[in-house]
Amino acid sequence: MSNVDFPLILIYLGNKLPKYFLANLLYLRRNFSRPIILLRDEEEKRSTRHLLSKVGIELVEQLEVKKTLTLLGDTRKNSFKQGFWNKTLDRFLYLRAFMHESGYKRALHIEGDILISTEFPWHSLNEIKRGIWYPVVDETRDSGAVFFVGDFNSLSQFVDFVGVELPSQRMVTDMQMLRRFRELAPELVHELPTSPINSEIDAFDGIFDAAPWGQYLFGIDPYINRGYIHLYKQKLGYNFEPSAFNIKVITGPKFRVTNGDKEIKLFNLHIHSKDRDVFEFDLVESLNYLYTSGSLNEQQNFKFSTYIKQLLDRILSSPSKYIS
Repeated sequence: MSNVDFPLILIYLGNKLPKYFLANLLYLRRNFSRPIILLRDEEEKRSTRHLLSKVGIELVEQLEVKKTLTLLGDTRKNSFKQGFWNKTLDRFLYLRAFMHESGYKRALHIEGDILISTEFPWHSLNEIKRGIWYPVVDETRDSGAVFFVGDFNSLSQFVDFVGVELPSQRMVTDMQMLRRFRELAPELVHELPTSPINSEIDAFDGIFDAAPWGQYLFGIDPYINRGYIHLYKQKLGYNFEPSAFNIKVITGPKFRVTNGDKEIKLFNLHIHSKDRDVFEFDLVESLNYLYTSGSLNEQQNFKFSTYIKQLLDRILSSPSKYIS
């Protein structure tokens, strides 16, 4: 185990590591010196394994954990993106297994489409020694997009809770489970603020993006919308609308949100559209983009390859509906 306070952990469960995910890993390595660890449930191909080793990213292939899940069986019904929602819950089991085996008591886990600012509050998180911390999405859902483990026991209790609840659930998402656990164990769960009007901003001197800010600027995953990417949507349906605020992207990269005369740090963007170019673009170059409230018209782009993939997945998940 490293002597650093806590590592940055990403998890990908599936056959092939997506290009945007790998691009983000390389972006993280270029910009941050702390240990970066990738957890996988499959053997990674040799070229990717070599690249990760070369840049100093630790790859952990948790094949035994996958065998355990297979033996337990899975009665959950979820054909969306080849079991996407199942994997978003299973990742916490992989995270707990790794932390238990490695001896890490604390960790920061982010999803593979999270772009971190160079102003990310590592120091503030380092002061936290208890609970699990994640953002609220709305009245019924929370997010594991940015997930900080302040102590291993709290994570373990959450995973145990999921294990007890899942057998009675035919269709459930990680967002719903995270909210239920917050309600069940409020002493263990703490909020990472996401809204510019949140009273908890001062605790971190900024806010986190569970989804709205990145969805507004870069769109929602086109897989969900049959290949279409919608940019600058005025109404996304969250507790606040990003379109009501000025947003700045400046050299670093750094992200800022303006609320009245107050400029607030935005510590990450959730690139929900999985746009690889966002992670590969050389953000060290001089940047000064200003997205002014009310000045952006909604745009719609079409990604043909995503549309075809989504169509094929639908056919494969329910062939009787499409093939007579």
